[in-house]
Amino acid sequence: NMIIHGDGKTNIYLGDCFEITAKVRERFSPTVGFLNPPYKSKKSDIEELDFVLNNLNTLVKGGKCLAIVPLSCAISIKGEILERKKKILENHTLEAIMSMPEDLFHNSKVSVVTCVFVITAHIPHPKGKKTWLGYWREDGFVKTKGKGRIDLNNSWSEKKADWLTTYLNRETKSGLSVTKELKETDEWCAETYLIADYNSIEFELFKKYTQKYLAYRLLNDLLDLEYTDIGKPSIPNKLIPLSEIFDVHNGLASSYVEVKIDPENENDIRYIRPSQSYGGSIAGYVDKSQIDEKYIYSDNTMYVSTDGQGSHSYTYVSSFDFVPNSNVSVLIPKREMSLQEKIYYSICLTINRFKFSYGRKPKGERLKEILLPSTPPDYVYQNVFDEIFESWKKVVK
Repeated sequence: NMIIHGDGKTNIYLGDCFEITAKVRERFSPTVGFLNPPYKSKKSDIEELDFVLNNLNTLVKGGKCLAIVPLSCAISIKGEILERKKKILENHTLEAIMSMPEDLFHNSKVSVVTCVFVITAHIPHPKGKKTWLGYWREDGFVKTKGKGRIDLNNSWSEKKADWLTTYLNRETKSGLSVTKELKETDEWCAETYLIADYNSIEFELFKKYTQKYLAYRLLNDLLDLEYTDIGKPSIPNKLIPLSEIFDVHNGLASSYVEVKIDPENENDIRYIRPSQSYGGSIAGYVDKSQIDEKYIYSDNTMYVSTDGQGSHSYTYVSSFDFVPNSNVSVLIPKREMSLQEKIYYSICLTINRFKFSYGRKPKGERLKEILLPSTPPDYVYQNVFDEIFESWKKVVK
């Protein structure tokens, strides 16, 4: 628009950037070049580093070029990219390269991982000079629906100051930066040379990985459990409505609670939503001190999804205290019931899914009228948990 209307104050040129390099250098003597060149999408496209080299040729001696380019431009050690990396070192000084967040361009059609080059123009890279490499992948921004990447936890200001200080002083900092004498045949990125901080592996992290290992073996029948086969189960002929076995309690609508992504203190408790999976049912955390006690339930409590497209009727026994949302119903046994019995009844309810749909939800009387066995079969009363624990001990040993 500025070009069409003849606005001569904008210094915007219409044309090929490779053809106006000398003209721009002669007229302006630029000291800084800042570019985000077109990224290659097919083999015939211009190499990204050609745009960088052209920008450098536009600058005066000692000028600074900053370019955000695909990480492949920094780590490739063969072909055309290798030749361009060689040209950079022969004619210019590679001051720094910063690795950018992986999802930096998640709102655009470009999903490539990027890095930022900082280069001093027309001063050949001195022999023995080290380049500063920054690992700037973890900026603390969070992808949020409808808003893109935002500073949700208000951590950017402090992190930005730390990054800039470390860069300006060319500091080497564990997990963040390193200096390295580079050749064109090297990978030009911090992650190649940073050393992992193994002191960060504390007991809680080790415990979590151990639990995942044991849980996988359990879920995939890899514990060599020695259950006693008692033959065909004797399912009681008598089926009775769910309401004769359980009291049904409804959850709390999300409009009455403030849901947090992560727990902030000991008062925060899991907030449960409809889900097809056990772990996926955790919608976030709420402050239990702000909620009526009647909506707070302890672990080993049964809950069933009564709404949600594709997730209705799934029933689980909780392993944690929780608050259910309004599309989740809690089932409280009318008699004393063991954990194994609760698990059995959760399976019974889940296999009733075929009776319901998004248009016919298992809510209210429909839920209460589901017919269930009056008592579980004999195998439910085996010491399954004791067997599992003993098998775990064998695996760990």
